[in-house]
Amino acid sequence: MIENVTKCLKKGELCFPFWCFLVIITMGEIMIKLFATDLDGTLLYDGNGSHHNTNLTETRVDLINQLNQKGIHFAIATGRDYFTRHKISEQIGFSIDAIGSNGCCVVVNEKLIVNHTLKWDVMFKLHEELVKIGFPFELLTIDSEGRHAMTNPKSHVFFVFNHMKANGEIRSFTEVPLLEWAKRSEFEPNKIVIVVEEHRDEMMDKLWPFIDKYNLDMFYSGPIYIEVMPKNVNKASGIEVLMRYYNIKENEVAVIGDSMNDAAMLSRFQNSYVMSHASSDVLKLGKKVVESVDEALMEVLGISHADI
Repeated sequence: MIENVTKCLKKGELCFPFWCFLVIITMGEIMIKLFATDLDGTLLYDGNGSHHNTNLTETRVDLINQLNQKGIHFAIATGRDYFTRHKISEQIGFSIDAIGSNGCCVVVNEKLIVNHTLKWDVMFKLHEELVKIGFPFELLTIDSEGRHAMTNPKSHVFFVFNHMKANGEIRSFTEVPLLEWAKRSEFEPNKIVIVVEEHRDEMMDKLWPFIDKYNLDMFYSGPIYIEVMPKNVNKASGIEVLMRYYNIKENEVAVIGDSMNDAAMLSRFQNSYVMSHASSDVLKLGKKVVESVDEALMEVLGISHADI
């Protein structure tokens, strides 16, 4: 067929079927219909060392709006609770879908349509297991209402999350200690985060028998964060919910991330981008390494640096 197109072009002719084929060539093999991005270290990475800059650049906002104008769905896939989507929507000027708590919660058109949870009993048993292991730790839980609770509300990590609350990045943070909060809360947690200042990998090695026994999943999302999740719930499973909702095919999805909580979606989808500052374990999962999310956005949009 390509030979026939070439002959038509040489003759100055371009009949309808060949014209359609040429358009497909110039736009690329795949038309992306959904772009899902991680937040910390990806969308919020400013290139100057900050992985959590909640103020998006003008260029980034413009690129996201170009996606929207072309009818490409833009969604965040984050380990944070889904409430943080409002911080992004305020800047880009339109509401977005969100995959929160690493896939436990999925929000579409402002409605929570997926809510995977863990039993409080699992948290208590996990706490006992961590005490036996012996490394210093804190536990943090997040529920579908965006409520955060921590074993030691006086720890320095508490003040980090309290600052996020004051900044409008998370919805709620209780000062009631987690072990007490769990006895009174009517909502089960979506995920449990183990906060460790050191020995992260050694702690994970010692935890695997517990994780397998209680049919859970576990991965790290940063140097000091270990995430404990419901089995087979991750960012990829959250994206699959959006695919079914919008009738989007697998090869029409593009994803980008930088950490092990992005591993499932980076390995699941063929149009995957990984940030260059990611660890070696994550770098090998993406199909293309990029310096910033802008680079991936521009490739999906089919524009170059000279165009912006």
